[in-house]
Amino acid sequence: MTDNSKRSGDTKRGGIQHGAGFLASGILATLADALVLGVLTRAAGLDPFMSRLIAIACAMVVGFFAHRRLTFAVRDAATLAQFAKFLSVAATAAVLNYAIYATMLVMSPTLEPLIAMLVATPIAMVVSYIGMRFGVFRKPSL
Repeated sequence: MTDNSKRSGDTKRGGIQHGAGFLASGILATLADALVLGVLTRAAGLDPFMSRLIAIACAMVVGFFAHRRLTFAVRDAATLAQFAKFLSVAATAAVLNYAIYATMLVMSPTLEPLIAMLVATPIAMVVSYIGMRFGVFRKPSL
């Protein structure tokens, strides 16, 4: 390997390894989201709208570290600037995710919040991946 292939943010990984990393990271973030949502709505008795906002925030932190390591194989230490870029992408995806989630619950008040979350999440994942791949974790220009 040359020094250029070892630089921070290098995303030259095999397609299968990259895809598997994205899937694993997405699963970890989704599990964090679902776990926090379930605890807050069922155990703590909070409303599903406020609970989801808290759950999304927790999932964002899990997603940042998982995507750095598993999807994009970033070796350098995380920086506040990189986390801020990630949050801007994640917030955009989260707004879409939450809008779908809230719309489903408003239109069907008896719908289980976890079901609405599981429908909204894959749609927002596409937006999230594009932003991370081409913005947050892209290779630096030479």
